[in-house]
Amino acid sequence: DGTTREIPVEADWMAGFRDSARHFIDALVHGTAAEMSGEQGIKVLQLAFAVYQASNEHRPVEPASIDDSVSPPWWPPMRGDDWSTLEV
Repeated sequence: DGTTREIPVEADWMAGFRDSARHFIDALVHGTAAEMSGEQGIKVLQLAFAVYQASNEHRPVEPASIDDSVSPPWWPPMRGDDWSTLEV
């Protein structure tokens, strides 16, 4: 529809999860709407999974076609791997 949205992204991967969970819980406690609806969350995941699938299959993938999870070939890392040195 031509609408542009900006979503701030924390550079620290784990901080993003922590802050998202904190925001969601605050919204529940205070009875307010979360910044991202469930429908928007699904679209974000479809986009991420489409990127993985396109990379795995070396072809374009329409995000709306994703109806299941898709992982990159390096996921999950082997147990004991040091995530700070994991190359992707």
